Amino acid sequence: MAEAAWEATWKLPPALCPLFVFLFFTSVYLTILSLTALSVDRYLRVAFPLRYRRCHRATPLAAVAAGGFWAAALAHCSVVYVAQ
Repeated sequence: MAEAAWEATWKLPPALCPLFVFLFFTSVYLTILSLTALSVDRYLRVAFPLRYRRCHRATPLAAVAAGGFWAAALAHCSVVYVAQ
């Protein structure tokens, strides 16, 4: 927002530019991955309600999925951070 307010000129220290790009793209990827996981979870609940209820363990599976999402997003966006 600061860059947009300054009419597309970066007035902050140059070292912060790659950090802000990294954080922006990481949040975009985490949002997409979280919405995808939520959609898959809802599909499985509707398509296979009895089987899903019988074998679903919410807490451990959610923690593993969240950790995987963070690892994937940070690994993917680290290329953007290093390239800049």
